[in-house]
Amino acid sequence: MISIGLCMSVKNEEAVLRRILTPMSKLVDKIYICDTGSVDKTKEIAREFTDEVYDFLWSDDFSAARNFITEKADTSMKRLFRRGIFYIRMW
Repeated sequence: MISIGLCMSVKNEEAVLRRILTPMSKLVDKIYICDTGSVDKTKEIAREFTDEVYDFLWSDDFSAARNFITEKADTSMKRLFRRGIFYIRMW
């Protein structure tokens, strides 16, 4: 069976994160959050939806943050993502 995880890199997204994660939590099996230095309540909100919240020191390299969080994923989405079959970007 295919399982799908949502991997997100975020920073200071308290204004919109709950609005994004509420419907997504009904669509995916697991949520993985990579926080790149939030100073607001982003991590607290993320933890309402998942225990998989990780800190990542921002190095001005989006691909490093993306690779970091996809390595945490243990769903079949990871295999698809790494093969480049699909990519979802949310603004």
